[in-house]
Amino acid sequence: MKLIHALQDMDSDQSLSARFRRARAARVVALIEKTFAERGQCRIADLGGEPTYWNILFDRAFLEANKVHISLFNPQPFTVDDLYDPKAPDAQRVILLINSWVQLTTVLNELARSMGQHDFYPFVMSRPVLRKMHFIQLVVKDARGGTSRLEI
Repeated sequence: MKLIHALQDMDSDQSLSARFRRARAARVVALIEKTFAERGQCRIADLGGEPTYWNILFDRAFLEANKVHISLFNPQPFTVDDLYDPKAPDAQRVILLINSWVQLTTVLNELARSMGQHDFYPFVMSRPVLRKMHFIQLVVKDARGGTSRLEI
């Protein structure tokens, strides 16, 4: 987890993540300018974004001049209630594993995008998918005699 926090360091403008963000911001600026020229405004839906990102990298005057409207959508971390069986003995471990995986893949995808590459993990973990994965984990665990890889 320390690596994830270091990569997301917003306090240092010389951190690796800050340099990647500036490189990606240059592409975003070009897209904003192009969209504004074509449509007279620019609407952005940012899934998982933070206001800090937009405040650090983009001058408010630039955003206002290009009539940029940003909507942030931040899904909440999963809880044990999202699992197939919230009362399963390893429910907390499963949630910790899944939420950590979502954080890690978000950072990896951000790094890949900032270098002009495709997403490392181009899938969205929805609650129905999590429920199905937990059901499968329980079936596999039962077939293994009550043990899972999470316990090894």
